[in-house]
Amino acid sequence: MRGRGGAGRFLRTRMMGLALISALLLLSTLNPSLSSYQSTYQPPKVGIYTYSYKVDREGSALVVISYRSNTPSGSSWVLVPKFSSWVNRTLRGRITRWSLHDTSDVVGINYYFYKALNFTFNSEDYFEFYIEYNFTCAAMIIEPDGIFYSSQIGFDGFSSGRVRVILPQEFEIKSRQSLAIGRTTSSIYPLPPTNRNYVEADLPETLMRVEIGFKTGEDSPNLMSITMGNFTFQTVGRYSNYAERILNLYNRTYEDLVDIFNVTLENIRVEFFLPDFNLLFSIGGYVPFTGGTPGNIHINVFYTRYMEGYIEVISLHELIHHFIWAAGLSPDKFLWFHEGIAQYISIEIAEGLGYEGAFEMEKDLNESIVKLKKSEGENLGFLLRWTPSRRPRDMWTLYTAAYYVVTMLAGKYGGLQYYARFFKLINGAEVEDNNVLTYYLSLAAGEPVAPLLNSLGFNVLDLYVYPRLIVEVKRLIDGVSPLFLPYKLVAEQLYRRAIAGMSGNDVAGANNYLALAILVAKAAPLLTIMTVASIILASILYALRKAGVFEEYERPRRVRREGGGYYLEA
Repeated sequence: MRGRGGAGRFLRTRMMGLALISALLLLSTLNPSLSSYQSTYQPPKVGIYTYSYKVDREGSALVVISYRSNTPSGSSWVLVPKFSSWVNRTLRGRITRWSLHDTSDVVGINYYFYKALNFTFNSEDYFEFYIEYNFTCAAMIIEPDGIFYSSQIGFDGFSSGRVRVILPQEFEIKSRQSLAIGRTTSSIYPLPPTNRNYVEADLPETLMRVEIGFKTGEDSPNLMSITMGNFTFQTVGRYSNYAERILNLYNRTYEDLVDIFNVTLENIRVEFFLPDFNLLFSIGGYVPFTGGTPGNIHINVFYTRYMEGYIEVISLHELIHHFIWAAGLSPDKFLWFHEGIAQYISIEIAEGLGYEGAFEMEKDLNESIVKLKKSEGENLGFLLRWTPSRRPRDMWTLYTAAYYVVTMLAGKYGGLQYYARFFKLINGAEVEDNNVLTYYLSLAAGEPVAPLLNSLGFNVLDLYVYPRLIVEVKRLIDGVSPLFLPYKLVAEQLYRRAIAGMSGNDVAGANNYLALAILVAKAAPLLTIMTVASIILASILYALRKAGVFEEYERPRRVRREGGGYYLEA
């Protein structure tokens, strides 16, 4: 009986449970707001973190993170600096246990500069403590502008958050340039300034950064120049130590780069730039590709805040653009090669110097290559259409694809030494297009690389399988003086027809056009002289005729008859 009665109680309990579930389902059908309420319900916040940043005129900040919990005991976590010293002080209650953890174990993201401080506490009524540390380069300033970018804000989900940023009195926050940025690209929240130099607001998420653009009140920066060897860095004084670090890197690696590119450089100028507010880390650096010579090297000053090695790779990358240009390759025709080589060689050299950031960058690029193959497959021919004024894909795809092609060739043919052979081979040569570029890459490899590039959608000619005559003919044509321009143009047209013939596997026709191109190029001076002489002679004869010199020879003479004979009149 007891067993049966137990079974009966279980059955009734189960039936009551089913009835309750059915009732809830019916209610949620009749009132959808019930299920909505249940799915969006958030437990009440038991604590609050307040982040306070007091920024000075040089951009450094005193950071104070205060925490208060109204419960007498509990636990929480907050992100703290990994490499900078910090202090904490308990104002109410006591911390009973604490430990530091990798951020990836706590929030699933590896924040390189931070650890997660996990702690438990108890108190008679409420608990309160704070953490304090100095944050250099909290705001990057190149007068008249500056941008504040907070440390990584992060705390447990059972707490709420608040932030206050205090700028110097003479600074003024720019319109619509005060934001809180969350974990995703869509998590961007405006933070209306409290007054011209002060922001205080609630934090909508627990993992955030705060970004604020401002004017300093100064009209222009007070610049200084630092020269080391062939390099001069123009910078504001507050970043002179970073400038010297980059100049030391340039001088340390210069001879290695000369050995690779087979050229030297002179009077290279470098400067920091403050990026656009909405593109803070999108551009690491750039060299203007305008005019007959490359412009100054520009380096994004915000990368001084990154892991050691990042700004070194960026600085080398931009310097390498100068070397490639000096070697004879214009970014107007070979931007994909410029960017791929600059990224590959800068990372290789920085890794050789032991910079941790370089290894991280290579790791990120290799992960990007995996994504690239999924999105683009092996069709990377769009790289050949990439110019400074035209972008056939987004920048991430273009840079990743260029790096992928260059590293693939390096991996197969000898790394840095492969490209050192290539740049020695093109010394003094005229590399006009990607077909000729591929030819020299093949010479450096000792075998055709066109099949490999064409498997990636490049569609380039395999000039390596044809005689060296092709390159010699091009060099011969390029050597024809502009004074003999008409016949130089004829020779170039014949050369292009020869290349087209090779593309169509018409070897006989291509050889005939090459022979004609050689004949015209070599005879261009004589043909030009003969043409000019003919024009001059024709002009003289025409002038003499207009002057009547030939009139008596051309005028018909009358015949008259006298006696039994005929006479020509004078």
